[in-house]
Amino acid sequence: MIPYFIFSEEFASRPECRTTVCQVLPILRKVYTDSMDHILHVGPSACAVVLKLLKEEKAEAWGLLPFEPSAPVHSVCENLIRKGLIRVADVTQPLPYRSNSFSLVLANDVVDSMQSKQLNVTLKELARATSESVVLLISRFLDIILNWLKIGKTDL
Repeated sequence: MIPYFIFSEEFASRPECRTTVCQVLPILRKVYTDSMDHILHVGPSACAVVLKLLKEEKAEAWGLLPFEPSAPVHSVCENLIRKGLIRVADVTQPLPYRSNSFSLVLANDVVDSMQSKQLNVTLKELARATSESVVLLISRFLDIILNWLKIGKTDL
């Protein structure tokens, strides 16, 4: 496990999408309509997010876990890993994808506490992997935005 990430490892082995990323997907769909056809999700909840994108968003989706999931891993997640839709890799190293492989790269809970050198490598790699957009979701700010939206401050 990579020590600088702030997350709960339990997300890696659950197919339920309880993370704030899943709550933000409808907003991202409105903003990135055409870019949401080939998506790479990078983060600890990759299994749940990829599953939701494949089922509900009708998008082609892949995931990258920044750590090896701890046992027991749900069979749905095991299948996604076995099929190659989810990979495990250190995101501070070159990513295992060709340049411009995805129209949108969505990353959450991976850059929050990185050091400068790690951040420089990771951001370059995320940008290299996409042909259009990179969206970084920082959880502590996501919760504030979602609460703001719930009380009706805006109509996104």
